[in-house]
Amino acid sequence: MSADKRRNYYQTNYYNGSAARKLNTVPQTHREVEEIRPVAPVKVPKTKVRRKPAIGFMMFVTMTGALMMTLYTAVDYVKAQLEVHDLTKAIAASELQLSQMTMENEAALKKINSKIDLEDIFNKATNELGMVFPNNNKVITYKAAVCEYIRQYDSVPEANAEDLLEKLFH
Repeated sequence: MSADKRRNYYQTNYYNGSAARKLNTVPQTHREVEEIRPVAPVKVPKTKVRRKPAIGFMMFVTMTGALMMTLYTAVDYVKAQLEVHDLTKAIAASELQLSQMTMENEAALKKINSKIDLEDIFNKATNELGMVFPNNNKVITYKAAVCEYIRQYDSVPEANAEDLLEKLFH
């Protein structure tokens, strides 16, 4: 384009009148409108898609075994805790029973000791029955065998248990 055409190309025409003026208008260029043809969808033959399993068979077996072992361990642990709890209760009950029996035994021993008069027994044995403390010649000593018990094959001379008991209690 030449300089004159360029100048006229950008010039505007002014019209006086009721219509509004158009300033700096650019003439429209004609472009060819391309037709947009819709694209036909391509038909893809349907095939079954084979998906791989998320985990393999061996992984499934391994995880199942680990889960079973974990559950068994947890159940066994709970059983052990219950046994410990039950044994603790049993020990507490046994300790309570032991303390009660100990108190009963001490009370019975005090009752027995209060009824026994050792001076009366000594007087009865020495005065009425004629008992005396043994001298050295009356004490018979023996050597203990390897075992901790002694078998008596003969009766002790001048000692009958029935006679002694009758003399003590009459």
